[in-house]
Amino acid sequence: MAEEDGTISLNTYEDNVHVRNIRREPRGALLIDSSDQPYRSIHFNGEGTVLDEASTPDAIARLYERYLGGIDAATQYGEQLVAGGKRVTIRFRPDRQRTIDFGKLGR
Repeated sequence: MAEEDGTISLNTYEDNVHVRNIRREPRGALLIDSSDQPYRSIHFNGEGTVLDEASTPDAIARLYERYLGGIDAATQYGEQLVAGGKRVTIRFRPDRQRTIDFGKLGR
């Protein structure tokens, strides 16, 4: 989820390999791409920080609400995720970005 301060919030389990890697070396990359043609993507370089703020179903719901059709479904999903183990937020602060739009090729 894009935040007002320009960071991107992600949510995952605390024991995820990405969490360990970011705690060891915060510099990294984030790729967001489409799965439908024409393929498009945005590639960010920047720095990640691991936060414990997404450990509740309500905090998780804020991240998933737009993708699950509303706050009720997102909160229910957050409850399922929290039941599976401790969740954390990765806050990624991009400092460089590149875009790719394969729909523009051949024009």
